Amino acid sequence: VVSLLLESRLIEGKLIADFEVASSRFDPDTSDEFGKMSDKAWRFGLSGYLSEYSYEAKYEYLGRDFESLGLQGAPKDREGISLKGGATFTDHGLNLTFTRYNDNVKDDPILPETLKYQATLDYNFTHFKTLPIGMTLQKDITDSTREPSGFDPIETVADTVTGRITYTQPKWSIGPSVSYTISDDKTRANADNTSTAYTIALSLNPFEGLSISTSPTLIQMKDKTTDVRSDTSTTNLDIRSEIVKKVVFLDIGRT
Repeated sequence: VVSLLLESRLIEGKLIADFEVASSRFDPDTSDEFGKMSDKAWRFGLSGYLSEYSYEAKYEYLGRDFESLGLQGAPKDREGISLKGGATFTDHGLNLTFTRYNDNVKDDPILPETLKYQATLDYNFTHFKTLPIGMTLQKDITDSTREPSGFDPIETVADTVTGRITYTQPKWSIGPSVSYTISDDKTRANADNTSTAYTIALSLNPFEGLSISTSPTLIQMKDKTTDVRSDTSTTNLDIRSEIVKKVVFLDIGRT
């Protein structure tokens, strides 16, 4: 990967512009008969803040075959815009985000194009410093176009509401949260479903230079067509240690 990044502080703090362009040549398997895949990516963004208000606008393009050895699995094959606005006051914080992305940026005639829209409203109440409370409302719309023969169309609308509360102390914190999602499939398949996610985020800092965090999650999804519920449980553990201050760090994770 070769990348060039330019950043300009046009108006200190109030207007920051950045531009990045990159190209990649990647061969995931050197033992087969296929050679390297080449592709490109770029993005342009504006951001800044004015008093208690902040904003960010970004356009990005990542080719379908853009790949990095150090970031395999990172988002690619997409093009779109992202708009963010926020306001932070003494006891309140509000953030609004809108994104619009499409895939198959190479216009492959044998694949459909999928459009994804997302709008998010996030609110935080921080009057009680040890007990911040938050709520998030989110709408996701997924729609396909240019479906070739043999591909079923996609048209799904999902609404999610999330509530969270965190109790913080100098050396530990615990934060339960609950999310509820209603997914409406507007195609002939009518594969509607609902899901509820329960999460408890626990963080420990027993002494300086060591942090331990875990966030067990239970997701209960119910298919409205078959009336079948499936439960998915995940637990992760992350340990970070500063063995030699500002020189040697250790990070261990397990899921």
